[in-house]
Amino acid sequence: MIRNAAQIPLANATAFMHGGCIRKIGARVCFDAQYYAIQLYSRMRGNRAVKCHYEGPGYDTLGCQIAPNIKNVPYVDVAACLSDDGKELDVFLTTRYQKDKTQIELNLWDFEADEGEVAVMTSDDPVAVANPLDPEVFAPTITKMALHGKQGELTLPPHSLVRINLKRHR
Repeated sequence: MIRNAAQIPLANATAFMHGGCIRKIGARVCFDAQYYAIQLYSRMRGNRAVKCHYEGPGYDTLGCQIAPNIKNVPYVDVAACLSDDGKELDVFLTTRYQKDKTQIELNLWDFEADEGEVAVMTSDDPVAVANPLDPEVFAPTITKMALHGKQGELTLPPHSLVRINLKRHR
């Protein structure tokens, strides 16, 4: 959807507040994975989608009555957006690898930055649920990524959503 629409409306705030994103258990507030995913993707609001290209392995899916067979679905999906003033680029990566880390080489054609801020949301447990003992199980970790001109490398953990925020080199 991100690559095909300037805006993606949230259809119903009730689903966001009462459907599981934000829950209160006793005195503790818990945020589910979708809450943090929405927070990461909110950086796209008001920005322009830019063309992305991914090369890497994929897998085939078996169709069903309502969906066709699809060949070579990439294990990594990428989307990116550029701020209106052209000073910031956000790159979003998701990986469908279940057990393996994925090494990514990032090549920026018309954007040069010194470093990027990397937010990684992941969990070792694919059925994890935020709870009072671990209310921030899905909270993204923030690190830095060194860039060399228009190139950088990053290792993605399995089952992760990653946002890389880049500020244009002056």
